[in-house]
Amino acid sequence: MTIYSEQYYSSMDPQYSSAMSNAIFKNYYFGAPTDSTKALQIPSMMKLATSGIMNAEIGVIDPSHWEAMPKAQFDTIRQLAKLQMGQNAKLNVHAPIDPDPTGFREQKWAKENREYAVNFFKDVIDKAAMLQIDEKIPVGVNIHASGHAAPPAQFFKWDEKQNKLVEQEKYVIDPDSGQITMAKAETIQYPTGPRVYSTDDRLRMINDSQWLQKRQEISAVQAELLKAENEIARLGAEFEGARQRGASAVQLKELAEDIKPKLDNWQRHHMAVAQHFDSVISNTFDHTVKVLKAYVETADKKEEKEKYETQLKKFEAVQNEYKEAYGKASKKDNREEMTRLDEEATEKAWRLIHDERTPLFIPVEKWSELQAAQTFSDVAMYSYGKYDAKGKKGPDILVENPMPWLAMGRSEDLARGIKKSRELFEKQLVEKYKLSPEKAKEVAKEKIGATWDIAHTNILRRFGIPPTGTTQEAWDKHFKKETAAIKEDIKHIHLSDNFGFSDMHMAPGMGNVPIKEFMTEMEKEGKLKNVTTILESAGVAVHLGLPPSHPEAMRYFGMPLYGFQIDQNWAEAGKNYFFGSGGYSSGYGKILPDIHFSEYGGGFSQLPTALGGVRESERGKFAGTPMS
Repeated sequence: MTIYSEQYYSSMDPQYSSAMSNAIFKNYYFGAPTDSTKALQIPSMMKLATSGIMNAEIGVIDPSHWEAMPKAQFDTIRQLAKLQMGQNAKLNVHAPIDPDPTGFREQKWAKENREYAVNFFKDVIDKAAMLQIDEKIPVGVNIHASGHAAPPAQFFKWDEKQNKLVEQEKYVIDPDSGQITMAKAETIQYPTGPRVYSTDDRLRMINDSQWLQKRQEISAVQAELLKAENEIARLGAEFEGARQRGASAVQLKELAEDIKPKLDNWQRHHMAVAQHFDSVISNTFDHTVKVLKAYVETADKKEEKEKYETQLKKFEAVQNEYKEAYGKASKKDNREEMTRLDEEATEKAWRLIHDERTPLFIPVEKWSELQAAQTFSDVAMYSYGKYDAKGKKGPDILVENPMPWLAMGRSEDLARGIKKSRELFEKQLVEKYKLSPEKAKEVAKEKIGATWDIAHTNILRRFGIPPTGTTQEAWDKHFKKETAAIKEDIKHIHLSDNFGFSDMHMAPGMGNVPIKEFMTEMEKEGKLKNVTTILESAGVAVHLGLPPSHPEAMRYFGMPLYGFQIDQNWAEAGKNYFFGSGGYSSGYGKILPDIHFSEYGGGFSQLPTALGGVRESERGKFAGTPMS
């Protein structure tokens, strides 16, 4: 566990990061990940276990590597950690970055993809449970909120006038088809002058266009249906007219032989078109209800929420009007009544679809939040049911912020996604395990939390955030606000450095990520007491050929050289005594202090008389005076 002293205003303050400080980071309080590129995790775990750290994160990037990890390996890792790192050791798991909890695969969404993700993460939960060392402390399972299989949610650019990042591109999805399109902010030059369109303006235009297109499509099917009905009626009228005019039996027979094939064709065509019409209405109705529900659940403004709720109630009213009667007819297998009710309900649904201008596309961000929330709720429910409900502490879900252009990549979005996950989980706990709402809320808050990777947030710099002179300035101007929304939910931290363009996983201090500032802010507010911290600095090994536990990171935090409290720390080990750093010590006092010259006559620290040390009245032979 990461432990921070509360003795000082901040243990990050340089005045406390000195040899005399009692409030500095300890080396073994920071954890590290195992080798995420190999299924065989034991060798890297052995190195971590003997390095002095007390928490580690087990995991691989590739899901096929995860599948190749036998259960016995998890038992061995737990035993190794307990033996080498002690009873207080803490192990977490980093799930593979695929499958995507949002249900996207190859940038296409499908319900089956999300269901597969739930089943995959259940396996992660079971293997993570095997790593538990202390039965009172659950293993955390780190899952990216969205990943490489998902499309972008949004891109930004810096607006100098507003002095903030504004959305430049918003990606939107038709949940029915999985089609993704982009709503781009732009200025269009019209004869009457330029007009500025935001991403929200563009989304409204896309939805209006799609609604008109869908209405025209259904109208065209309806027109074809009416045409078939008219042709059937015309052919019937033609035969009846001939009969009424007194046509002979021979003439009527010839006419019937001529009309019958045409009538049969039109009747078959009418049946096919009628089925297609019913199908289009049903699919559009289903699609509209799903999107309206999503808009209601994710609306940012009260007026917006009320608008979509009103529309949704109109669609639900059609269902409620016919649901009971259709159910009774179905039980009695009354086909005629079922057909009548179906036709009547379909006609009402069509009028509603025709008159109500409803959205058919929803932002990828909002859709992803809903889908991921359902996944995390389902996985948490599995963990609770299999472990917590039986008196054990099942693994917790730690949702990590991905790159800022992906769904839930920014703090407000991630906080909203976690809130929704907890709400869904609470509902399931109340329904299945009969927990009180208060207890369900408590369990959900404990079971689902956030992993915050400040290095991912730093990549917002690529969208044009103005450069700052120091990381403190960057934190104060930009990143403090960016982190504010999520800090209450943080249970796990990933630390690494970069320069704001790629997630390079460099050691802290090598780039411009405001790591100290973030940690200081978290410590000031008392958010770090039970938070685990993983130093993800594998980039120094990949790109620089240095070990991931790079001393640069230790110097950056002013950590001691040893696991127990002692004066000398990495920050001072990097300084040069002879060039004026002053105060170099290793726990035994200064080297070459003045008193040694007056007391012993030489610069040999505490040298005994038998080895050439002399008293105050004596002078050493190297000083040119006789010795006694």
